[in-house]
Amino acid sequence: MLGSSSSSIAAVTNAAMSPPPPP
Repeated sequence: MLGSSSSSIAAVTNAAMSPPPPP
């Protein structure tokens, strides 16, 4: 459970930190 949650949080954080893709 912890591993899955950590993976999800990491993915969301990475997406939020990354710049938005060009249109």
